[in-house]
Amino acid sequence: MRITGISFFLFICMMTVSVMLDVLQGMTFTEATQNNVAAFGVITLGDWLIVIFFFVIIFVEVIMILKKKKQQS
Repeated sequence: MRITGISFFLFICMMTVSVMLDVLQGMTFTEATQNNVAAFGVITLGDWLIVIFFFVIIFVEVIMILKKKKQQS
């Protein structure tokens, strides 16, 4: 769960910095946000597989931790 939280926090920080840099370059906030979200529309199959693999690993780790806690109690 910590890995997910840290990854989400870093993602939010990077997106915020990216939006603010676009705003400083003269875009409106809406344009800057659309500019950052548009990047997800061009993700290739390989990139999607890596993202899915990342979430599968985290899901399996959570299940293993829950099973381990259940066996201990």
